[in-house]
Amino acid sequence: MTAVPRLSPEVLDDLDRRLAPADAELAARYPGDAGARQPVHTVYVPADRMAAGLPADWGKQALAALEEHAGSAAALAAATGIDPALVDQVLPGVLAKLEREPVEDLRVDFEDGYGQRPPADEDAHALGAARALAGALAGPAAPPWAGLRIKCLEAPTRRRGLRTLDLFLGALLEEAGLPEGFVVTLPKATDVRQVEAMALVCGLLEEAHGLPWR
Repeated sequence: MTAVPRLSPEVLDDLDRRLAPADAELAARYPGDAGARQPVHTVYVPADRMAAGLPADWGKQALAALEEHAGSAAALAAATGIDPALVDQVLPGVLAKLEREPVEDLRVDFEDGYGQRPPADEDAHALGAARALAGALAGPAAPPWAGLRIKCLEAPTRRRGLRTLDLFLGALLEEAGLPEGFVVTLPKATDVRQVEAMALVCGLLEEAHGLPWR
């Protein structure tokens, strides 16, 4: 026995008409992948270890490790099990990438990678890390994306996380302005109201600093 659809084309046409405004709003707000470049990795660096020369230093360390352990295309192919012809083709690009742009998305971390510190220490690290990030973005091997991760908005860490964001953003804007694509990560959200509160805070900071809405 073959099942017979009971929803007529007229019913489906009517549903399309009813949902057309919702379809249009969804398409406008979420147009899909624009096809623009996206970072291939994100690196979280504890705030107290952030330094202006960090991206370039990490690139040099990666190049040194590659030279030590797989200093030729043949050695790299043997170590990875990848077709030697393919390794020979891509290795020059890998070396150039490590020299030019070893870190794609650099995030200064005040959360798990940083932990709990005395208030005065975190204040100092917020200011220092922001200035170091400005230096990294202006220096050699600058990452094309950057941001920070604050503490979550649950009660025990809420005020600390927001104070760090406030200080960090102010110091970064004094040094370099807001980088294109700058990201603030809100970790461990346990309620949609925390996300709403974060949106409110971002709006207030944009207004306070005269930042354009993005």
